[in-house]
Amino acid sequence: MLVEDHLRLQSKLHHGKTTLTWHMIAVARTLEENVVLLEAEHTFDSAYPKPLCGDVKRLIICQPDKEEMAFELADSLCRFGAIHQICVDSVLALTPRAEIEDPLLVEAAREDPVNQPPAWMMRLVGRNMAAYRKLAEKYPSFRERSKIIDLIVEIPLQPWAAFCLDGVIIFSDILTPLPTFGVPFDIEEVRGPVIHSTLCTENELKALHSINFEKLHFVGESLRILLHEVGEQATVFGFVSAPWTIAAYIVEGGSTRTIHCDKEDVPYRTSCIKATFLAFNGGNF
Repeated sequence: MLVEDHLRLQSKLHHGKTTLTWHMIAVARTLEENVVLLEAEHTFDSAYPKPLCGDVKRLIICQPDKEEMAFELADSLCRFGAIHQICVDSVLALTPRAEIEDPLLVEAAREDPVNQPPAWMMRLVGRNMAAYRKLAEKYPSFRERSKIIDLIVEIPLQPWAAFCLDGVIIFSDILTPLPTFGVPFDIEEVRGPVIHSTLCTENELKALHSINFEKLHFVGESLRILLHEVGEQATVFGFVSAPWTIAAYIVEGGSTRTIHCDKEDVPYRTSCIKATFLAFNGGNF
């Protein structure tokens, strides 16, 4: 593959690399040159470049899934001979994984040698920040804050941006899956998670159903955005309760230090735990 000239832009996240790329594409289109964009990050938004390039429908945009695919496309386009400019956004997304230095926290978790211990801020500590308290005044319900994607992303980024931490923890709650298989709950400021209508009979357990993952789309979308925002600069944490913990909440109606269980309660509580495991595994009740 013959490459007459190339330019590589490298900077921190959100420092204008993509914008400058679109400026270059706009100039090339003014000169009536044929341009191909290899959009490796799969985050292309057709509305973003319109002020610079106008209608993007006439652009050739490819979204390679792998490094090898991107190089094959570039090679074929160069051999074709009718392409004046190939833009890759971003080169980092095409770098072999083995050549990318993992975030500090990931290296420490693997027990690799690190220069310093990683640092991150627990979700509860972040609530003491003035920015969070101001946001909580506007959205007083914890459940609301933990279901709106923009807030789920903004809240953990507040301490990360302020203190340059090595880890970012998604703003969520351990019981988030509960409503998706038939158990509504609320979060009170002092008591924490509360299930006002606990399940007390076998028939109530049978009314449960498998988790509806479509109703949890906001979790996956928030994690995707967080991963994009922090890039390789930090590690993103997601979390949720294990089935045993969720079963305990269903039985007790909230957090508890001990679970008191009479002999006659054992069959029901056993069924509750089984039902919770089935919900997580997509089984039938």
